[in-house]
Amino acid sequence: MTAGPTRTTRVRTLPGLSNIRDAQNLRGPGGRFLRPELLLRGPAPPNGMGVLVALGVRTVVDLRTASERSGGRSGSHGGGDGGVHVLHRPVQADTRMLLGPPWPGPGAYLAHYRLLVPVAAPIASEVVALVAAGTAAPIYVCCTAGKDRTGVVLALALRALDVRLADIARDYALTARAYRVSSPGTPPLPWAASYGQAELAARTASLERTIRALVHEIEQTWRSVRALLEHHGLPDEAWQAARAAAFTGAP
Repeated sequence: MTAGPTRTTRVRTLPGLSNIRDAQNLRGPGGRFLRPELLLRGPAPPNGMGVLVALGVRTVVDLRTASERSGGRSGSHGGGDGGVHVLHRPVQADTRMLLGPPWPGPGAYLAHYRLLVPVAAPIASEVVALVAAGTAAPIYVCCTAGKDRTGVVLALALRALDVRLADIARDYALTARAYRVSSPGTPPLPWAASYGQAELAARTASLERTIRALVHEIEQTWRSVRALLEHHGLPDEAWQAARAAAFTGAP
């Protein structure tokens, strides 16, 4: 059996930011692997997208709301975007189930993710189309923490491209570790400034079974995630082009 991708081979670092990683080497169809510098994920930089130039990023898909972008939980973009093309694609749903204490568990997050899917699916379709275009990569998908909204959008996009569900789930699960093992000297997270350790652990928990369950439910209802994205506007020619562009023969 071919080993799955490891966290250490895919982590990217920027000063003051945790939980950035490349989706490279996630396993796809026919023994192929997702190519590097195609899809990256993480939190939105609090002082502007321009810092992502250091990672070579060309396109950002920002899933935060306007209030978050203008100086809410993640700060403002006073640093500018540095020539990076930013697509504002806000994703939001009822978050009352995530309020606490008690802090939300996996069941609450799965219920929340179900509510996100109708909004996330058109954006995932757009991400696949960006991959197909071939000029937008590296593409950075982000939200406040790079966990929930980012996790759902990328799970849909990757699964539509036939990335193995086991690899998608493992990648999602790495978020909890990223926030648990922050580098020494990393400043406090702006969006978690009021959290104690227990709440931060609960809100960054990312169990494989949560994203597996979500994708299984979609595939039972729609036959495939690709079918869901086609329903939300993904053309077949874009899917074909994205599949051809996304994978390489060796990790």
